[in-house]
Amino acid sequence: MRRTWQRWLLAVSLIIAHSVSALQAHAQKTPGHVVVTAETGVAGLLDHLVQVGGPDQACPNDAPKSIKLGWMDSVTWACARIENTGQERGVWRIDFASIIGDGFTFWIVRGGEEVQILTAPTKRTMNDLETGGPWLASLPFAILPGETVEIWAKFDPGVGLHAQINKGLPRLIPERHFDDQTSTRLLILGGQLASSLLLIGFFLAFSKLLQSQPARRYAWYFLAATINLIAYDGYLTYLLPSQPVAWVYAVNRIIEVIMVVLYFRFILSFVSDSIGDHRILRVGKWLIRSIPVTVLVAAIIQVATILIVLQDLSEGAESVVGDWLLGISIFVYVSVVLVGWTTLSVWSSVLLIRRRTNGAWLFALGAAILMCAPFYVLIVQMLGNQNSLSTLLVRDLVVLFDALVFAGALLRLTFGLRDQAIQAELAASQEKLSLSESLLRARDDVERARGMAEQHRSRLALTSHDLRQPLTSLRLALEEAGSTSPALRERLGSSLDYLKSILDQILSDTRRGQVPEDDHTAPPVAEAIPLQLVLDNAARMFTSEANAKGVALRVIQSSALVQAQPVELIRMVSNLVSNAINYTDTGTVLLGVRNRGDTYAIEIHDTGTGLTGEEIARIRKDYTRGSASGSAEGEGLGLGSVQRLAAQGHLTLSITSKPGSGSCFAINGLRPA
Repeated sequence: MRRTWQRWLLAVSLIIAHSVSALQAHAQKTPGHVVVTAETGVAGLLDHLVQVGGPDQACPNDAPKSIKLGWMDSVTWACARIENTGQERGVWRIDFASIIGDGFTFWIVRGGEEVQILTAPTKRTMNDLETGGPWLASLPFAILPGETVEIWAKFDPGVGLHAQINKGLPRLIPERHFDDQTSTRLLILGGQLASSLLLIGFFLAFSKLLQSQPARRYAWYFLAATINLIAYDGYLTYLLPSQPVAWVYAVNRIIEVIMVVLYFRFILSFVSDSIGDHRILRVGKWLIRSIPVTVLVAAIIQVATILIVLQDLSEGAESVVGDWLLGISIFVYVSVVLVGWTTLSVWSSVLLIRRRTNGAWLFALGAAILMCAPFYVLIVQMLGNQNSLSTLLVRDLVVLFDALVFAGALLRLTFGLRDQAIQAELAASQEKLSLSESLLRARDDVERARGMAEQHRSRLALTSHDLRQPLTSLRLALEEAGSTSPALRERLGSSLDYLKSILDQILSDTRRGQVPEDDHTAPPVAEAIPLQLVLDNAARMFTSEANAKGVALRVIQSSALVQAQPVELIRMVSNLVSNAINYTDTGTVLLGVRNRGDTYAIEIHDTGTGLTGEEIARIRKDYTRGSASGSAEGEGLGLGSVQRLAAQGHLTLSITSKPGSGSCFAINGLRPA
């Protein structure tokens, strides 16, 4: 790591030195004439070349204007005189500082002798480069002090389509400076590769350890960006030494497309992990799918443009269609790739900042650095520094700094998500603890309820057991008294039988192990029973009570025979008659049977004060009594008991009443036997 930084410092020092002393263009830019010394060079060599009709013409020493190479220009021959005005012998090269440029040849003419120093045919390969490296440069040539040589150039038709020469290039550069810059370029490349590999390793390890998908996707993007920088510097051409340089251009474009796609995927992954699902994810996926198609369309248009322009140039015509097609191809490519890149970066940055997600500002800074990357080189050139090494260094530093910014954003995002996950897990643990405490309290309540229920069960069982003995004694006494009062024995016998059935049922229900926990007891067996028997039994039980209160208890005779559970039916009717007598101060309580088609209903009518709808709903609950109870006694359990017994026997209890007009309680659903 220390050596890497030392190399970077050395590269920066060399670049500063070259920026001050090397490649200082001569103040006099006279077309057709170039003045140099052993330590100076000329930027923008083409600005000094003038057009000539052919190699048989003399190279003018002075000319009104230099050549111009554009898309539509068809310069064939050009030349200029180079004069060494220094006191030392100098050696120079023509350097394009790029792999881009083809369709031309350069010679040095000295005393009628021609020496070819640069050959860059349209279909050249890496094997055709004079320097043996990836950068396009001529062979070195020497000029003695005070000597003037001629430089001649021949351009293929339509060279503007292939040269793609940047402003200030090619340049005439002293050999010593060329060697220094070549070494410095290698140092920059080595430092950039070392730093990039360290960052890529960091992102991959980070994604593996913390299961971060954005970090993994950024690692792949940064790897593609590093390969793209290597390809841009020309070193990827070593992999295709025997292929035309055009193939290298195509490979570079493919790498660029892959880099853009991977960057889009990184943005979408970062947004997805930060805020979840959003419309930007669908837009980004659409852009990713559209990029390959866009590039293919742009490539087809550019190929058609080149073919049309070359055809027009060979015929000596101006190619308007070529310009139009070229504009379309550039628009198609830029609109999707550049505009899509900018839109997605700005949109995601604003979205993350507005949501206040972790690492949002660092992400926005990283995206802004990438969006402004093309302007950094422009700024360097606007400052007057045409040194290509400065451009490379600024570019590589920007890329590495941007990676560090995104690394910070990923760290903030990942650890922020982990903090949120820990907080969510802590909240879930607290909620689970609260639920456990609630469950424990509920279990304690259940245990207390079971204890109380067991106490009540034991007390009820003991009470029912104790009541059986006096009930037996009453039964025996009634048998002895029956000889003197048969009517009394019949009336009291029904009541005692009713009490005995209830006590037997209670003892059966409270016997340990007899009632399962789910309380799904089997209902009593139904049998054929005359309803008149039920009505008469109720009349015998409650006639004396009704007469004592001054209420008439009347029974309407019925011959209906139904299938029912006798004890339960008697208990229901008894409860309803008892309630009717309790809540009726004067008047009549009427018992009868009503035929409702396929079923029968036992109805109990009273002339009490009546009930409202709210009171009817309220008295259906246990331990609830009517508001107009007067002196009536009871716990409010009778009506609830009737409802439960009716439900067990698949019957229903209906209540109709009107305040001031009495009430009607009906047991519905009794089926004929």
